[in-house]
Amino acid sequence: MVIKGFHHVAVNTPEFDKTEMFYTKTLGLKKYKAWGGDGRRCAMYACGDGSCIELFEVEKGVETPDSPIVHFAFNVDDPDVFAKAVSDAGYEITTQPKTAVVNGYPGFTARLAFCKGPNGEIIEFFCMKG
Repeated sequence: MVIKGFHHVAVNTPEFDKTEMFYTKTLGLKKYKAWGGDGRRCAMYACGDGSCIELFEVEKGVETPDSPIVHFAFNVDDPDVFAKAVSDAGYEITTQPKTAVVNGYPGFTARLAFCKGPNGEIIEFFCMKG
């Protein structure tokens, strides 16, 4: 059971175009995955060390948490193992391990699970499959 590093930090934004320009034009990150659903855009931008920023578009005027950070994701080989360890330690699993197929450019499949950490932080265990 090894965490290989951070996979991504997910950020909510009602200003998707402005936020995308900040990360791509100002900071020089490259978009490498994009998808949409439920009328919102989502994308990942490579940080160069294998980690990325994930943006989620939210409707203007829709209430969001005080922080724009939605969750952070650890890059792991087997999210199921981490979910079991977290559960066994008495912490809440908010999304049981599952395989997600994301249609977009390019499409990808990932194995993932979510939990709440000791401070209420949302943590994702993430394994990209393609």
